[in-house]
Amino acid sequence: MNPKLIIDGRVLSSAALTAETALAAFRRLDDSAQDLLQSGERAEDVFWSRYYWFSVFARLSESERGFDAGIQQNLLKLLEHPQPTCAPDWTLLEAVERQARQETDRWSSSS
Repeated sequence: MNPKLIIDGRVLSSAALTAETALAAFRRLDDSAQDLLQSGERAEDVFWSRYYWFSVFARLSESERGFDAGIQQNLLKLLEHPQPTCAPDWTLLEAVERQARQETDRWSSSS
């Protein structure tokens, strides 16, 4: 089962997915989380979407600049303290990570 990910159309319409565009998508979700919840999105979907985009950012950043322990620590903090507050279905973690890896590989192989 795959979670419902909130995909930012501005990211998908960009010429290339970079660490910066993935981080921008994460930040937009972060900034608009309350609006998304008020419009009917589930807190868990917002959480997994935020995790997905930060994971894509972390992977692209590592491929562009090398390993950064701080980024990896922040990725783990997202899992330790789910925002918006929810009780995530942790069985979805592998699917979200697989989707992030596939997205990163797709853009890495096209550059």
